[in-house]
Amino acid sequence: MVCRLPASVSLLIIAVCAAVSAIAVASIAYASNGYLGVALGDLPTGFAGRGAVVQAIAPNSPAQHAGLSARDIVVAADGSAIGSAAQLRKYVVSKNPNDPLTLDVMRWNGMSWARQTINVTLAATPGSASSAAAPDFPPPEALAPPSSPAAAPPGAPVAPTHASAAPPASLGSIKWVRFTDPAEQSFSLDVPSGWKTEGGLVRRGPISIDPFVRSLAPDNSIYLLLGDPDIPGYALPTRLGAQLGQREGRLYNAGHATEMIMHYIPGEDYARLFGAATFSKLCGDVRLVKSVNRPDLAQLLRPAGSMARMDGGEAFFSCTHDKSPAKGYMRAVTYILQNGEIGTWGLVLLGGFIATPGQFDESTAILDHMIVSYKENPEWTARQNQITQATNASIMREHQAFMANAQRQYQAASQQLSQESQRYEAMSHQMDQNFQPMDDVINGVNHYVNPGTGERLDLDNTHAYQWSNGIGGTAGTNTDQPPPGRGWTKLEQVPGVSP
Repeated sequence: MVCRLPASVSLLIIAVCAAVSAIAVASIAYASNGYLGVALGDLPTGFAGRGAVVQAIAPNSPAQHAGLSARDIVVAADGSAIGSAAQLRKYVVSKNPNDPLTLDVMRWNGMSWARQTINVTLAATPGSASSAAAPDFPPPEALAPPSSPAAAPPGAPVAPTHASAAPPASLGSIKWVRFTDPAEQSFSLDVPSGWKTEGGLVRRGPISIDPFVRSLAPDNSIYLLLGDPDIPGYALPTRLGAQLGQREGRLYNAGHATEMIMHYIPGEDYARLFGAATFSKLCGDVRLVKSVNRPDLAQLLRPAGSMARMDGGEAFFSCTHDKSPAKGYMRAVTYILQNGEIGTWGLVLLGGFIATPGQFDESTAILDHMIVSYKENPEWTARQNQITQATNASIMREHQAFMANAQRQYQAASQQLSQESQRYEAMSHQMDQNFQPMDDVINGVNHYVNPGTGERLDLDNTHAYQWSNGIGGTAGTNTDQPPPGRGWTKLEQVPGVSP
């Protein structure tokens, strides 16, 4: 799991982390006399809607026979609204064996929610006197995952496309221990007992943090990865940034954290790219088998009212490890917040594994259990919220100070530009006047004005004197005597200003 806290989205990701942590570990719904055969959990905090999530289905149970599916969200029972797993358990407990039960469920069809009605006939509780032949209910970790990700709605960890309908034989025997972040005690989660596990919280700045966990089976047959300490935050490339040298693929100091300039990569593409790069370091001949878009994963982690775009996906790989075939799996949920050209993006969820082919389904179930069991320390969350708020306030003050300074600089530059413009305009005018006599010589003209009317005229400079008869006629002489006739007015030569 990754719960990144870049400056512009820190509160969003805290909410997302809380939502993931709020997925309850599946518990068994049963009746003292009646039996449904499901493992239930509550919806994540902030999920749009109410209901009880079906985490898993017991084999050969009434729920399985009726067509109930893991990750269905039960929203009503016998016409009464269901708001939580506890409410549904309480209602089921009130029923008797062979009682009918009508459940209204929301089921994800790969593109949208669809409401369905499921009619169930309850059986006797396994182990009771009326069901001596019934098998014991298996532990939640051993229950079968759904067989198709396209049918998996938001609400719980997701099994791979080709997950077996039968529970892995060895998963029920796994013992779990609690792993706690050794750095800041920020989170804890279940890990298999006896496995080599390491991880913790990597802090790059006040609100740039990366929780990660690595867990290796004793026989090296399964290697699990949650999060990654080397993934930076991302900022979208901009034209202004490119002019400042902030080109795609380069790291830059954003003040509160170091970010990489990178175009947005949706969850499916990120799972494919990150999986290929990561698994190439761990095994040879890595090949992508397929990748799948998972909008249901993004829907699960979307806080109510969030403006961020979120995309989920998974990728399946084959490779060779220790000269033997192996399989790889990676899932990712990415988010992006964008305003025009400016935006930041990052990861909400990142997890995967490498395993021998025979342990693929078991590895998926272990990964799902670890993600579901992830829990933040409330005291740490409260402290981090304070840090985030203080940092965001500081960033806002810095931004306001920067904008005020930029405004002052702009005004000063505009004023200076205006003064320079006026100075250059005066210089240009003076230069025009200085060059006008030369222009007049080259063009063969002199400039005159009629002293009686003020009319300005450009006339040839082949005569020493120019005359106007007042009715549009002009004439030139080389003496100060007017041309023959009456009405001539001597024109006065003026400096080089065109009419």
